[in-house]
Amino acid sequence: MLNAHDKNIIFIDETKKQISLKDYDFIEYILKTRKPLMIIFDPTTLYIGKKVDMNSANEVRNILNPIVGIFERKVFKKVKKDTTRRDLSIALTLLLFVALITAVIGYLIPQLLESILSLITNAPKYFSQSEEFLKRWINNPDLDYASVSEFSLKFLNDYVK
Repeated sequence: MLNAHDKNIIFIDETKKQISLKDYDFIEYILKTRKPLMIIFDPTTLYIGKKVDMNSANEVRNILNPIVGIFERKVFKKVKKDTTRRDLSIALTLLLFVALITAVIGYLIPQLLESILSLITNAPKYFSQSEEFLKRWINNPDLDYASVSEFSLKFLNDYVK
């Protein structure tokens, strides 16, 4: 575990104004004044905005353009030819975008597989518990809600384990 000092962490309060990737002037200001080693934007969809269709190339391009602009001005500023600087910035932005998507998928797929395998492994146990409960309920129609609640909690606790 890393021992971070609170004074080294910058948290931007977005209760008054939400920051998006289109606010690259503000992001650039933070980079210049605070000189952070790392900036984390999370969750990504929050910064992309509600009205953006991620399947539309034009909208994705508009979202990534500010990042391309930062790379052009900061990372590749010494490249003389404008088109080369732009092409390198676009390539780096796309590389980072693909890396981000790969990292998210790489994290989600193992979690999803683990959940599915757990469900498949424990399915017989869940079915037998459900069958036991239904038999008790059929044999005792006056079963109260406390029993139903108790069974549900036991079932959920077993599932979580």
